Amino acid sequence: MGSKYSRVRGTNDFFFKEGYLHSKIEQVALQISRKYGFSEVKTPILEETNLFIRSMGETSDVAKKEMYNFKDKGDRDVCMRPEWTAGIARAVVENKLLNNTNTSLKLVGCGPVFRYDRPQAGRYRQFDQLSFEWINSNSIFDDIEVILLFNDIMKALEISGVYFVINNIGSFDSRKKWIAALQNHLEQYKDQLSELGRERLIKNPLRILDDKIDGEKDFVKNAPKITEFLSQEEKDNFVFIQTVLFNFGVKCVVDVNLVRGLDYYTDLVFEVKSNCVSGSLGGGGRYSNLIKEIGGNDCSCIGFGLGVERVMNVMIEQNIYIDDYGVDIFVAKIDDSVEEESFELIHSLRKNDFSVTSDFSKNKLSSLFSIAEKCKAKYIVIVGKKDIENGVFTVKNQKTLKQEIIKKNEILEYFKKNI
Repeated sequence: MGSKYSRVRGTNDFFFKEGYLHSKIEQVALQISRKYGFSEVKTPILEETNLFIRSMGETSDVAKKEMYNFKDKGDRDVCMRPEWTAGIARAVVENKLLNNTNTSLKLVGCGPVFRYDRPQAGRYRQFDQLSFEWINSNSIFDDIEVILLFNDIMKALEISGVYFVINNIGSFDSRKKWIAALQNHLEQYKDQLSELGRERLIKNPLRILDDKIDGEKDFVKNAPKITEFLSQEEKDNFVFIQTVLFNFGVKCVVDVNLVRGLDYYTDLVFEVKSNCVSGSLGGGGRYSNLIKEIGGNDCSCIGFGLGVERVMNVMIEQNIYIDDYGVDIFVAKIDDSVEEESFELIHSLRKNDFSVTSDFSKNKLSSLFSIAEKCKAKYIVIVGKKDIENGVFTVKNQKTLKQEIIKKNEILEYFKKNI
């Protein structure tokens, strides 16, 4: 009989291997971020819609067509958060965490975000994101730090083929000159732009550069580059960042057309990619005016977002941590008379930090072995009446399929040595 209900389009159920990897990514990322001085922040999923329209820009794809926004019962315009940064910024300002200009905050948020976009591989309408925000960050070394943090997370997860696509989109003053030159250049090809491209030409021509359709046209690729409008200091800083990252063994590729999708970015922007998948695993950059726009101090910040499902798909592709999924031990009792001894064994093993499970409803060894395989158990402990009488357990290594007889008083040391 089939289910009466199905999940909403663009959402996913994760369990077993995928559920394990999902949690593993979050766990590792949070652990590494603590080494860099980040602390976790929790903000509401539900926020005022205008918070994101003001922060991301009215012309951004997210603000224009990808938000899950609606009127609540109090006739307030609210939305399910489409990204973390603006919500974290709102929390910082509202809770007066920036009491003076010397305060610097390193915050990381972890949880679901929502985009009403066409579902496709690696892109869902509900997905989980880790968002790292360094509020009131003013040093060029902070730019380097966040890239090293992202890189360390990828190394800790053992993901190979990772590289950073980087660009410097300049200060607001530099970009203003660049935008004017872009508009003058693209105006000549206005009729060859898409309808959305023609709209962006007036309101925000930078969005044309990373558009999947217009961005591939030759006249867009040959448009003026930001490098022509950067100050010497901005150019020198960008070269310095690349040099330091190279010395740290971080692979970087410069893409002068990389602008990112939100309007609050300035100076350094980046995306993180892997050789084995298309699309990015995450990205970010430096941003200014956001805290001030929300009502706080005028300060510069830097941060990035990491897509948990995107990273999970790469790990599955590269067969990483797959063998770690599952329990350490499955206790298979094959006689009802040994239930108490089996139960005591299970809890004794758990007290010693092993993951252990069983099924007391069955006694047939073939059925218990089948369940143990589904649980991805590393070892099976077979408990029978004769075993208990002789003061031993039969232990089967699921990898080698070898069976051993282990004395009852040596079982803990056996697993401490082998797991």
